[in-house]
Amino acid sequence: HVWLFLRAFGLPYCAMYDDGYTSIGSVNDTARNPELLRPDGSHAPAYKLVDASTERAGRLSKKAGAPQATNGTAPPKNG
Repeated sequence: HVWLFLRAFGLPYCAMYDDGYTSIGSVNDTARNPELLRPDGSHAPAYKLVDASTERAGRLSKKAGAPQATNGTAPPKNG
């Protein structure tokens, strides 16, 4: 419902949400949500996420040492 409100009134929000991010933390634990991955390799905007339970699928976990994506994908590379 937040997206309906923001978009209906044209309110500003972080541009990362338009690039496939659905849960934004720090630079060390944030990745695009794989649920928004399009066949061409780009990502749909966050407001297109269908299943709200996957909102944090792009957040990384630091369990057992090196960071790992909670969705089974590799963490983003620096640089």
